[in-house]
Amino acid sequence: MSAPRFNRHGVWAIYRFELSRSLRTIWQSLATPVITTSLYFVVFGSAIGSRMGDIDGISYGAFIVPGLVMIIALAAAFLAIRHLVLPAVAL
Repeated sequence: MSAPRFNRHGVWAIYRFELSRSLRTIWQSLATPVITTSLYFVVFGSAIGSRMGDIDGISYGAFIVPGLVMIIALAAAFLAIRHLVLPAVAL
């Protein structure tokens, strides 16, 4: 049995589809995480951060930023592949 051949046309079609989808959703891909993170930072920073002092020399803002970065990364990863995993479900 021989190895399957490389489907160049199929790869090119998927590449074009993904590139066009990325260009159509560029605003959603860039602005949404920035706005969401800003809102988290403002809400938690003003509600909790103003009441907390430094803990072991680390401010609340410095403490919460890595968590917010992870939220952005995980949300972006899910949004990037959701159409592949859940093609028939509108989120």
